[in-house]
Amino acid sequence: MRLARLALLACLAGPSADARAQVLPLGGEFQVNLHTVAGQGLPSLDVDADGDFVVVWQSYGQDGDYQGVFARRFDSAGVPNGLVFQVNAFTSGWQSNAAVALDSSGDFVVVWLSFLDGGTTDVFARRFNAAGVPQAAEFRVNTFTDGHQKQPVLDLDADGDFVIAWQSPGQDGSGAGVFARRFNSAGIAQASEFQANSYVTGYQAYPAVGLDPDGDFVVAWGSQQDGSSFGVFGRRWSSSGAPQGGEFQINVYTPNHQFISSVDLSASGNFVVTWASNTQDGSDYGIFARRFSSSGTALGGELQVNAFTSSKQSQAVVSMEGDGDFVVTWWSESQDGSATGIFARRFGANGAPKTSELQVNKHTIGDQTSPRVALDGAGDFVVAWQSMNQDGDANGVFARRFSSLTLDIDGDGTAAPLTDGLLLLRHYFGFSGSTLTSGAVGGSCTRCTADVIQPFLVSAIAPQGPALRAGREFQVSSFTMNSQNSPAVSMSDDGAFVVVWGDVDNDGQGIFGRRFDADGSFLGVQFSVNRLTTGNQWVPDVSRDANGSFVVVWRQTAFNRSDVKARRFDAAGVTQDFVDFYAKVGEEGESSYGAPAIASLSFDHFVVTWTGSGGFTDTGVFGHRGVLGPEVQINTYTGSQANADVAMDGDGDFVVVWESSGQEGQPGADGIFGRRFNAAGAAFGNEFQVNSYTPDFQRYPKVAVNSSGAFVVVWDDLGVGGNTQKIFARRFNAAGAFEGSQFQVNSSSGGFHHEPDVAMSDDGGFVVAWDRDGDVFARWFAASGIPQGEDIQVNTYTAGAQFDLAVATDPNGDVVVVWDSFGQDGSYGGIFAQRFAERSPFDVDGDGTLAPLTDGLLVLRYLFGFTGATLISGAVDPDCTRCTAPAIEAYIQSLI
Repeated sequence: MRLARLALLACLAGPSADARAQVLPLGGEFQVNLHTVAGQGLPSLDVDADGDFVVVWQSYGQDGDYQGVFARRFDSAGVPNGLVFQVNAFTSGWQSNAAVALDSSGDFVVVWLSFLDGGTTDVFARRFNAAGVPQAAEFRVNTFTDGHQKQPVLDLDADGDFVIAWQSPGQDGSGAGVFARRFNSAGIAQASEFQANSYVTGYQAYPAVGLDPDGDFVVAWGSQQDGSSFGVFGRRWSSSGAPQGGEFQINVYTPNHQFISSVDLSASGNFVVTWASNTQDGSDYGIFARRFSSSGTALGGELQVNAFTSSKQSQAVVSMEGDGDFVVTWWSESQDGSATGIFARRFGANGAPKTSELQVNKHTIGDQTSPRVALDGAGDFVVAWQSMNQDGDANGVFARRFSSLTLDIDGDGTAAPLTDGLLLLRHYFGFSGSTLTSGAVGGSCTRCTADVIQPFLVSAIAPQGPALRAGREFQVSSFTMNSQNSPAVSMSDDGAFVVVWGDVDNDGQGIFGRRFDADGSFLGVQFSVNRLTTGNQWVPDVSRDANGSFVVVWRQTAFNRSDVKARRFDAAGVTQDFVDFYAKVGEEGESSYGAPAIASLSFDHFVVTWTGSGGFTDTGVFGHRGVLGPEVQINTYTGSQANADVAMDGDGDFVVVWESSGQEGQPGADGIFGRRFNAAGAAFGNEFQVNSYTPDFQRYPKVAVNSSGAFVVVWDDLGVGGNTQKIFARRFNAAGAFEGSQFQVNSSSGGFHHEPDVAMSDDGGFVVAWDRDGDVFARWFAASGIPQGEDIQVNTYTAGAQFDLAVATDPNGDVVVVWDSFGQDGSYGGIFAQRFAERSPFDVDGDGTLAPLTDGLLVLRYLFGFTGATLISGAVDPDCTRCTAPAIEAYIQSLI
């Protein structure tokens, strides 16, 4: 792995002895592959100096034949740079076992195996620039072509020169040997292939290669020569390809097998080799490592990497910092509570462990294997792996990003609690003095331990506005053909959420859903909601109760009529209704129009609303409570009503809003109206008008209610401010009384703002999202209605159009926004989402107040490894470069 990767760190489970940086996970895992039919797996990835990265993998059937190699580019924020693209041009047979490496500018090389018509496999490679454009045709690497070449690996130096190594059977006159070839940055071979191993008896296999910035390199492999089956051996070369001594044995413990190695080098050329060793840790395979100087001298004995020793650990991968610190990742059997999961651990340059093991994967069902890791010059890093059945069909490729928070805030080259730490406290806690008086941590704090402080820090450090963008936007829908549309989302009290949407196929349209845990990780595959498949299923809505059970409603068009359908699911996503209920609404001949809406308090206590014709009026708003409750008409004014929405408080009381034509006294104009009901369905008085400005059109209302019954209504208004369309809102207390006048939501004046949605947290704060000229925007508001910052753009992918949005929040204010993105997944429409974590105060000890001398001390103890109960006072260095609050704020925000 390239030496531009300077600081791969595991996410720490306790205070670190290294005070320079800590690592924070940037959201949950995300799916890399878009094509999900059959299997996609065996990923490889690398990253450039700016943090942009490329993932490659093998995919079954996607290129029209058996198997091909595909890739996807991402920017440093984890946002895809374009669609998935095919690496191999020759598609007959299969191409597999891909590996990728990038240079500092983002140009990259991919290597893979290709099965040719002659019945052999050969090593091929192809060069790409940073934009993903091929720089030449694919080319064969090996010149010896008898038999099957296997297990290609590669690495680049700082200039883009690269070395490819592989296993070749029979070429050295015995079972198999390890061969390599050098290329310059233009892809020109610098010499013929050469043999890495000098011992040729039996098999030499599982090669690994690593380069230092100058191009000196090390090749490691497994060999049947240590007296007991396989052992790990290596050899060093200069950048010119001259051997630097003979091969040498890396492992000390020799019983049974030691193989499947990985190697990486520091800036000085020191290197670490890792491998899997059978029975050495007392149970099946474990992960071991050994350190060497740039001259090949062993720096101590073997190191055991894994602390969890039950069952099997294998497929270790190592990455080194410039100063020699290193991180090892591997898969471990049964450790995550299921089959195999991905783990990591950090070590100092002296080989001493700095952290306990970190679990990387959040989805734990089935096997997660084949981990790979890459990091950029700032220490941010990405881990990718193969996950079984997580994308809905066989294996898929997933990844997760991590970020290092640099703690040298004053820029003097060192990190100290009494200078950098004080600046952190001044920024986060509003502490204005130049010294900090000592104080003790309270004995009853609830967040005193590091494992609890760490996730709290993740939610508390925000780059902008009132909320932290919790990871990158991610794809919800796994099926990418045709069109996915009209998403809806709902969250439970613990922050877990469910998304539903419509999916067009050759037989019409159906309703699908997918569940997620609180950090955005998939909980199982996408599932079909509707049981009856006749006709078309449209415009779903979903409501989840506090415990996670949920109800989905949608409109079905079939048999020359349109009906509302519904189905209930428990918190695990298991349906509790084996038929779609609401099979018929209203009188014979009545039809429902528009999108139905639902609000729920519990599994059995919910309300569905829709607009319909026939039965009661020509067009009106109707509602249905629970499974067996009677259908009732909501509106009393009987003109034309449309676009109803409903929300429910913690007692089961609910509010319905809709748009009504002509009711406000303006001919041809629409206004926003609402009506309140108690939990038994009895109305709290008559319907009322929400909007105070009445000319022209007010449309597409949405309503959100908190647990105490306060509510907010949003809508779009065509007519205020000329030809532009804007978003407005109005707040109400729990008694239904106005809390001030209507107000404009969007802060930006240009553009066409329309079709908003709103979500409300328990404290009355709310977030509004809307469509502005084909992009999704949002703005946060306090319970008082005061905006918390300006509009922010939610979507990061901006090609095509993003529309049909929905937003949800949990009681704590964490937010999920979902939308339909045209063309982003290669189809007419795919469902994407972005999570936000509330910018919580640093109440680390959980006592309800924010204090530098308790909460702040805990932060310093965690971030700087400070172990005492008190902090001695100290002054900020007068020569520091980031002493002013604006400079500190800008600097800290730039770190995440």
